Amino acid sequence: RFAHALLRAILYDDMPGSERVAAHRCAAELLSALGGSARHSEIAHHFYRSLPAGEYRRAIAAARRAADAAARVQAFEDAVTYYEWALEAQALDPETNARERADLLFACGSSERLAGRYERARRTLAAVVEIASQHGYGDLLLRSARVLRPTHAVGAIPDRLVRSALEEVLRTSGDRPDPQRISALSQLACVPPYAHDMQRSDELSAEAVDLARKLGDGAALCEALSARLHSLSGPDRVDERLDVARELLEHDGRSPWLKAEAHSARIGAFLYRGDLSAADAALRELELAVHEARFPEAIWFHDRIRNQRRVLDGEFEVARAACKELGARAKRMGLSYGALFTDAQRNSIALAERGIEAARDWNVQALFALGDVLQPSFRAGFVALCAELGHERDARRMFETMSARDFADVPRDIGYLNALAHLARAAVLLADFQRAERLYERLAPYALFNTPNSLLFYEGSASHALAGVAAALGWDERAEAHFETALHQNERFGARPQLARSALEYAQWLARRRGAGRARPVAARAARLASELGMDWVGAAAAPLAG
Repeated sequence: RFAHALLRAILYDDMPGSERVAAHRCAAELLSALGGSARHSEIAHHFYRSLPAGEYRRAIAAARRAADAAARVQAFEDAVTYYEWALEAQALDPETNARERADLLFACGSSERLAGRYERARRTLAAVVEIASQHGYGDLLLRSARVLRPTHAVGAIPDRLVRSALEEVLRTSGDRPDPQRISALSQLACVPPYAHDMQRSDELSAEAVDLARKLGDGAALCEALSARLHSLSGPDRVDERLDVARELLEHDGRSPWLKAEAHSARIGAFLYRGDLSAADAALRELELAVHEARFPEAIWFHDRIRNQRRVLDGEFEVARAACKELGARAKRMGLSYGALFTDAQRNSIALAERGIEAARDWNVQALFALGDVLQPSFRAGFVALCAELGHERDARRMFETMSARDFADVPRDIGYLNALAHLARAAVLLADFQRAERLYERLAPYALFNTPNSLLFYEGSASHALAGVAAALGWDERAEAHFETALHQNERFGARPQLARSALEYAQWLARRRGAGRARPVAARAARLASELGMDWVGAAAAPLAG
């Protein structure tokens, strides 16, 4: 009879507190007796509103049922609310023990992570790690670490909380084939500093695979194989990485995340080889996998990679519009890293269209510091950018930092060639020819490779960087051969913006070393590409050489 919300609110507010609590508890009892999964949220609501009436465990159970029901349909925001109700009820229950508290906190933190509330999830799971460390709950330590780092793609990002949790499990697990030890080894292989030491990462993940095979545990083996995808991500182990990804995909009972991991690893491996058709096929399989799992964050992950391909292929207008949509969706989902990825795409478009002038107002030093948290290939890119902007003092300081131990500290992971290519360009711009020659020696065996980083951006053929070093060192025959290879490779990769840059730099070198006649057709090619792509700075530089 009281259908109007305002009238109901007035009547509700006029009820004395004790009557209100009793009415809620009565409603909870009646709805519980009626049963039905559709009533979980109503029952939880009434139990929560009647907490002063006691029976806290019934309130906790009702809230957890509502949270689980919400999570099943991916209503993670609602699930978080119900878990918070359960935690509030649990705090009133004097019989609650540490394990029960930690379990409920973990459930809440997991839903917060899936709802995109990353910082809140981190605080909640930090509380779980603290309780689990005090009481030896190794399973909760491992599960919390996995929620905070669901993919090996973040292997370059340090995380002290996750590392300490995993090291605690490893310290107490012994050397036997134990699922907890296998999980700790697998996850540690993808957490710095272990993840940056590729030999150590390889040892940890290999031990995890060996123990999992001895144990005969399929789930443990899948997790260990996933860790191998990071430790095998460098240019020297492409075939091994593809074999591990294939085994992971063929294994029964793999989770949607692991399936996505395997497809992402295959994309990176094919990009290294410059096999873009195979990379595109793997990207389509990734799309099917993430949509099958109906996991919004994984779908966003796929869509981000797909849009990067548009940037790298020179489809700037389409990519710019998709960037805007990706950014808005990341904001709605609460993805804390969303802006980082979309800004990287926007910056790449700006650099392609406007050249170095697009970066005049950027705080490159701050970007370099941010790159220190992410991956050496990003830092190397900022060094080259700083040098190209003419900030020689800052560029030289950053270059010195990265050239320690003769570049031995640059991890031989998926971003290895990308880092070397950027550092080689920086060395040439800084006229540090001794280090440029050493970088040439490191990069030369990979002249036919592409140069992806951990985000799966790439700079095109490694031969482009080799050509720049050879030209600076006066190695004319090598420079010409590398430029020709770079043109051929970038055209094969479909990397039209990089093809335009390679053609421009080759034409400029030819004009200096071989004469205007040799430079003219190459410059004309650069100008034509620049016109098609809207790369006006390339067109302006190529036009005089093209005649």
